[in-house]
Amino acid sequence: VAASLAPKVTEILGSLEGLALQSDYLPEEDTSTFTIAANLMEHMWLLKEIHRDLRKRNHRVSLGFVELGSRTTALQLLAPGMADAVITVALGQHPLELLVERLNQDEIVCYFDPAHRSAPTTPDEYCAARHAVVDFGGTTKSVIDAALDNSGSSRKIFLRAANSTALAELVLGTDHLITQPKRLAKPTFKDFACATPPIQLPIVSYDLVCHRRVQSSPRHAWYMEALRAAAHNIQQHLEIDVR
Repeated sequence: VAASLAPKVTEILGSLEGLALQSDYLPEEDTSTFTIAANLMEHMWLLKEIHRDLRKRNHRVSLGFVELGSRTTALQLLAPGMADAVITVALGQHPLELLVERLNQDEIVCYFDPAHRSAPTTPDEYCAARHAVVDFGGTTKSVIDAALDNSGSSRKIFLRAANSTALAELVLGTDHLITQPKRLAKPTFKDFACATPPIQLPIVSYDLVCHRRVQSSPRHAWYMEALRAAAHNIQQHLEIDVR
């Protein structure tokens, strides 16, 4: 019985905390810092747009950007107020204490150094490649590995790096294969060739996550609306030569 009541109790407590935060909000008088947690290098294309958009709305805005790491750390950052919002890849369910909305989507493509290998053309060739991945820690499988599992396939990882920028530097000049979002082609993988994977992969989605206790906060509502607007301003389809 206690276990079945716990989710409802959590929701009620979060709502009560939110009510306590209600007040008139004047952005130009706010001297506090709004902190966003994300995997910074992977989301820099969006974070730069957020920064520009918020400065246009209020030139005195104070923003903080901190590293998220594994998406499972979202609650650890949001619960004590170490972050006000989290941007993360959508993978499975979030804890009940968190409110989640879909922020953006992107395609997944393959990147490779054309001087050292060509694009994989069959599922077997893709799975047999020497794969290099971004590893944020945690135990949740990536979108790619989950899709391979569902099809009864797998791949072998030969290189891991903490972010896409480091991965690009390490892979350039090798025969490794990278499978990452299409939006990273110009800022991060500009020295690589890009190709459509020869396997069925889902669209990668990004979640905007906050703690339930701030859902009634006018300050939080102001910032969240700005984050949504910035995400909307990002072009959904980049002009990238994907063969």
